[in-house]
Amino acid sequence: MAVHVSNHAITKIEIVNDIANAEITGVSEEIFRRVMLAQNTDVDVVSGATVTSRAYLKAVENGLTFP
Repeated sequence: MAVHVSNHAITKIEIVNDIANAEITGVSEEIFRRVMLAQNTDVDVVSGATVTSRAYLKAVENGLTFP
């Protein structure tokens, strides 16, 4: 997951390597939209795609973690 930050704001989120290749159409885009609007990962999951949504949210969190 690549999380782009500019001026302390999340500006873009990209899937770099989807090893499971299990992206459900539209889920990632909706989760990423919600994260960018909220500017954090404390957002509602997509109905019907709870596990996938949580996986994307965790990946975004990991992308924001700096060593």
